[in-house]
Amino acid sequence: MRLDARLEASGLAAGWQSRCDMIEAVRALILDGHLVDVGDLVLHDAGMDVRHPTHELTRAASALRARRTALARPAP
Repeated sequence: MRLDARLEASGLAAGWQSRCDMIEAVRALILDGHLVDVGDLVLHDAGMDVRHPTHELTRAASALRARRTALARPAP
């Protein structure tokens, strides 16, 4: 059985997709040479960060938002 079908059957698909989105946003910045902790991005996305966000964290949040927007749009 394919992974995506198994995830849908188990009800974990939304959580898996969210985790993949976070990791891809961090990886996009790593390619530019900037390090961002996934935990910091998760807290920032949830609005629970207590520190002032760094420039890299803001860029990672922007990449995460762009990825979610692109995945929410229907395919042409």
